[in-house]
Amino acid sequence: MLFAVFYTSKYCPTCSDVEHVWRELKRLYKGELITIKVEYSAETSKILKEKGISWLPAIVIYDEDWKEIRRVEGNFRLEDIEKILRRVEQILK
Repeated sequence: MLFAVFYTSKYCPTCSDVEHVWRELKRLYKGELITIKVEYSAETSKILKEKGISWLPAIVIYDEDWKEIRRVEGNFRLEDIEKILRRVEQILK
């Protein structure tokens, strides 16, 4: 099973712009993809730093061992994420 983590911030205008992409991704891939949302804060800043997240928003795809497979940062579309997921599925087969 793959993980998709949405790194975001309530202070980030672009994050708000792509929130609908995240909601649609969760809906379309329910049961196929474990989705986690990490909101930037003083408490989570260490996690973002450890994961190398320097640009918000970001969606990162991880394998079952939490190894990063792909990431997309900034303003993205659902099609961008789906394209990545199709490539990942092909690689993992």
